[in-house]
Amino acid sequence: MKNKFFAATGFILAIMAIFSYWQIAYVLPKKMENYTQETLRIITGMDGFMFARKDVGLTHISFHEIALDKDGFSRIEQIDIHYSPLSLFMRGNIERVQILAPDISISVLEGELHHSLLRVLSTPAPDWLYTINTLVIEGGRINLLTQGMGALRVDWDAVVRTVDDGKSAQIQLNAAQKQLSGALKLSGLFSADKNWHIDGVLEDGRIDHDLLQLTRITGQITLDSAGADSYFAKSEMSIGGARIPSGHAFSDIAASYELDQNGYNFLAGGKALGFENIEFGFAYSSDIPAIFTGTIFTPSLAELIRYYNNDRDA
Repeated sequence: MKNKFFAATGFILAIMAIFSYWQIAYVLPKKMENYTQETLRIITGMDGFMFARKDVGLTHISFHEIALDKDGFSRIEQIDIHYSPLSLFMRGNIERVQILAPDISISVLEGELHHSLLRVLSTPAPDWLYTINTLVIEGGRINLLTQGMGALRVDWDAVVRTVDDGKSAQIQLNAAQKQLSGALKLSGLFSADKNWHIDGVLEDGRIDHDLLQLTRITGQITLDSAGADSYFAKSEMSIGGARIPSGHAFSDIAASYELDQNGYNFLAGGKALGFENIEFGFAYSSDIPAIFTGTIFTPSLAELIRYYNNDRDA
């Protein structure tokens, strides 16, 4: 009787061991591959990813040389996923995801930037973000393909960690080109209810374009989202110098931009370069009808005419 009991118990344990091995060796890696495919599809909006190679272990899976589009313009060098089989099976949690050298190309229409910002602000934090305890992105590059400024390259790194009330994020973006340069540091919190808040600091910014030149740009930005019906964005910038195609230049410029679900406002003011006693102010409100106002402070009309004629020595 005892022999039959031990035989039955051993048989059950053997079946459980085979089932567990099958789950760990096949089901969970396949689940990770499907999860990765779906997450990349959501993030990029692209289908048909191709992996050159994958390495599978008991607690991790790695994908190498990932093409995000059929032409290979957007690629990821490697994705490493580390997980506890029990935690993944019971709760769907992933311990750590590391993404190495994502190189993404995005077409940007400058005239659609405002609407793009509205879409971002009205979008809750994605579900996939909450399944990962730690997300690390290293050596990232975004290629912005614009109509007016050509191809702009932005390098970036990010770390997202689990905290008591959701997820915290640290993101560093850097650009170092003639057309665009600067460093932007972002700190964010994604709460458990999928609302999110991001603060940013811009340093050493510069724009060099035929239509506009800006130098010594510094400032702060705030983005806050509580869904489609409640969001907010604000930026305050200090610009050391600016030049427009006519050759007129400005200095000591202060600018601010505010946006919420009801509309947006833009304010800017500065001095005429070489004529510091001449000051300009601009304001725009998206109210219907939209309102644009401009002001000029000058000690005399003759001084303003000298500036208009680019005559500093007259």
